[in-house]
Amino acid sequence: MKTHELKIWPEYFNAIVEGRKTFEIRWNDRAFQEGDSLNLREWEPLRKRYSGRRLDAETTYVIVGPAWDLPEGMAVMSIKFLRSWAGAE
Repeated sequence: MKTHELKIWPEYFNAIVEGRKTFEIRWNDRAFQEGDSLNLREWEPLRKRYSGRRLDAETTYVIVGPAWDLPEGMAVMSIKFLRSWAGAE
C-alpha cells in the first residue's frame, strides 16, 4: 500500500470533509489500489498556491478503465474520509 500526495480544488475538498463526496476520479498514473492512503492538499487554482489545508482518506475500492466504459487509464476510487487539518505552507 502506498501514500499518494495529490492536489484538490476547494469545492471538492469541502465536499469530502462535509461527507457529500465519497469518491475520487484520477488518471491512474500512480497505480492506485485498495488500501492506499490519499493525502489531499487543497490547491487554490486562481492564486496558484496551496491553502495549507489537508485531508487524509483511504481508498476502499478502485475501478480502472476501460472497465465500465471509463477511458483507458482513468481510475474511480471509493474513499473513506479520515481527518482534515490546516497547517502552514
